[in-house]
Amino acid sequence: PLHLVVGLLANKDATGFVKAFAGRVTSLLATTVPGHASHPPEALVQAAREAGLPGEAVAGVPEALAIIARAADRARPPVVLVAGSLYLAGATLAANGQTAG
Repeated sequence: PLHLVVGLLANKDATGFVKAFAGRVTSLLATTVPGHASHPPEALVQAAREAGLPGEAVAGVPEALAIIARAADRARPPVVLVAGSLYLAGATLAANGQTAG
């Protein structure tokens, strides 16, 4: 199962971004991009639902990962894609003690 954790800057096309994942992801968990103007998570969830994807608003990447982990099947471990903004990906790496590169 592929889970999408997404935070998207306000100047990006949320509908177009989300539609690209229709039929490809198990879930979409939407959050803000810390420190940057971004689409509200609820707007990303609405775009997901309009594209036929299950969506849920979350407070941040840690909450998204916890939700995914609780539902995980050890026989089929989840794959998580953090996407939508390099700022979000960078913050996720930093929180995990890693750097890009």
